[in-house]
This record gives sequence, structure tokens and C-alpha cells, in this order.
Amino acid sequence: MASIPLTLSSDDAVEAGILGALPPNGRCPVSKRNPREDEDQMLRRENVRLSAQLQPAKIIIDVHNKVADLLGRTLLTLGPEEKS
Repeated sequence: MASIPLTLSSDDAVEAGILGALPPNGRCPVSKRNPREDEDQMLRRENVRLSAQLQPAKIIIDVHNKVADLLGRTLLTLGPEEKS
């Protein structure tokens, strides 16, 4: 009865073609993506979404102020930095 080796040396594994499919260092390639860039992109998308949601509220406040002016009442006023 022939004995079967339970482990192969690296030379035996290369000959058997086992290590041929692996990268040279035996690890998967390292991702070249930068996690900060992913987070920046996510934050930019969120900023655009929130700005779009804020625009109708600014319009409503402006309309309320104009109606209040017509009625002779003073309501909330937006400062110059809040109007843009």
C-alpha cells in the first residue's frame, strides 16, 4: 500500500500546479480604493440631497414673509447667509 503525503512542499505544490493560480505572495490583491474618497462622495451626495430638500422650505418662508408684509405683520426674516 502506497502512502499519500498529507502535506506538500512548495516545490511539490508548484509541480502539481496548485500554486500556479495564486498571486506571487499568496494573497489577494490589495484594494486601491481610498475610503476617504468614498466617504467624501457619500457626503457630497447627501449635501446635494439636503440642499434640494431645503429649497422648498426657503420658498415657503419667503412667501409667508411676503403675506405677512401685505397684512402688516412682521414674521421671521432670513439673514444674508441663510438666503442663498
